[in-house]
Amino acid sequence: MAVAGASDAVLAAQLVMAQEAGKKRLGAVLGTTEAVALRQMPWNAQQKIRGAVVRQDAVREAVLDRYEAAAAALPHTLRVRKPEGKANGEAGYFIATSALRAFITENLAASRPWYADFATATTAEGRFIHDYRDRDNLGALLWHERKGLIAMHPYLGEAEQWLVQSVHLALRSRFKSIYSDTKESAPATRSNRLKGERERWRLSFAGAKTPEQVRAALADLWSRAGTNRELQEHWRDILPLLGPERWRAARDLALVALASYQGKGGEAAELEDADEAAGASEQS
Repeated sequence: MAVAGASDAVLAAQLVMAQEAGKKRLGAVLGTTEAVALRQMPWNAQQKIRGAVVRQDAVREAVLDRYEAAAAALPHTLRVRKPEGKANGEAGYFIATSALRAFITENLAASRPWYADFATATTAEGRFIHDYRDRDNLGALLWHERKGLIAMHPYLGEAEQWLVQSVHLALRSRFKSIYSDTKESAPATRSNRLKGERERWRLSFAGAKTPEQVRAALADLWSRAGTNRELQEHWRDILPLLGPERWRAARDLALVALASYQGKGGEAAELEDADEAAGASEQS
């Protein structure tokens, strides 16, 4: 069984045992599960040492529900490995795992919110989990993984969902404005404007290092987008997320909203075109 990491292995084992036993709704099946991740030594590819050990006691039903949703939306994929240096060599295959799935499962196994540290988390190669991968950046997300973020939205608290939705509404207003402004422009011009707008807000949110900076970044987006129904109706519930105790969660959620945003109508088509162009660079 392929897994995205030790935490993924632990939760996968718990879920499979629960499903096999038919006891998922009746409590824990395994008392304790342990997974060991092995790491290759730089000087000897044949020699491996322990890179991480995850020991998980009985997993709560809510955690298994979240893991099941993430695993279903972020499956492993079989990819072709092209032969190196041989024009007529045989192609090989390998199983590609999702960095986003590994990130989510590590949080779940540690009893943290699934999105915790989304703004700052990186892969072992130093790629940011919150950013989409392109030829010239340090993003780790692949464009098809957006559906994984969307699948996890129902597992946010009410205030967290309202914050995400308020950012979505603001982004929709901004992207719609760009679409209108560039209606007569070349497709490449519109695509670049849309990508530039996304990058602007990504840098604004990811670069926020204090509660004040997070509030300022969100206020800037909201003010530029005009009327925001979610914000008007639920600002009292959202406000605690912007305080000194939860501002990091607000920063994470703002980036979750940006990464999971999907357009509507003509704007959606333009965003999808931009996404496909970026997706061509995923494996570069």
